[in-house]
Amino acid sequence: MAITFRTILSSSSGNCILIQTEETNLLVDCGFRSQMGCKTALKEVLSDISSIDAVIVTHNHGDHINYSALKVLEKNNVPVYVFEGSTDELKYKHYNGYSFAALDLRSFSAGSFEINDLTIEAVEVPHHPGISTFAFVIRHKRPDGECKILVAADFTDGAALTEHLSDADLIYIEANHCLELLRIFPNFNSIYHMNNPATARLLADTLGKRKTPPQAVVLGHLSNQRNEPQKAIDEIKRAFRNKGHEINFPIEVAPKFDPSKEIKIA
Repeated sequence: MAITFRTILSSSSGNCILIQTEETNLLVDCGFRSQMGCKTALKEVLSDISSIDAVIVTHNHGDHINYSALKVLEKNNVPVYVFEGSTDELKYKHYNGYSFAALDLRSFSAGSFEINDLTIEAVEVPHHPGISTFAFVIRHKRPDGECKILVAADFTDGAALTEHLSDADLIYIEANHCLELLRIFPNFNSIYHMNNPATARLLADTLGKRKTPPQAVVLGHLSNQRNEPQKAIDEIKRAFRNKGHEINFPIEVAPKFDPSKEIKIA
């Protein structure tokens, strides 16, 4: 039973990840800025939007969930899972006076819950003050063992993620901005995101100790103006070199505005 991973959108302008098994189509976040854009992008990777079994939301910032996406999800009867302490916040920020009477809004708590053949563990991570934010550990049991995906979209400190970085088969992790480009294009909100050196150090400190490497590391949520794919990759290479570690796994950078290639986890 295969499990596949791909990003549909990944930047400061919008984020959406698709994880698929034979039984389940799961989205992590759905941050499209227009209903047409949402429908077009989802139909590009899934011919039928209503085949999506659920959307799990990392946090309520508009590049991860918003009014336009909620309208499309409501129309297609797609359940939306939001942290139990953030449902009122979601309604306040994104309902825009619309009732969303037919939206299948569900809640999760910190810990584990199941969607079909996937077990999802919500791990709270620090991000923007007052905004509850979660990374997700997504497990899929197979006859030959368990597959584990870590999705860490927005955060500022990876202490809560180290145990999962030690054995995840696929890691999607934020590398939001380059410090050099941040000096050229200042942005106060960047302090709430992982910069390239911070992500590189976190990966070097954890993956460098692994006996079995991950099957892939995907860098995501790159700033449109304050980062470049090669700068993020070069920072990781530098951090591993400084630690005396070899990089024995592929590094991918999620495209900002287009679907990535599909990664099949063996």
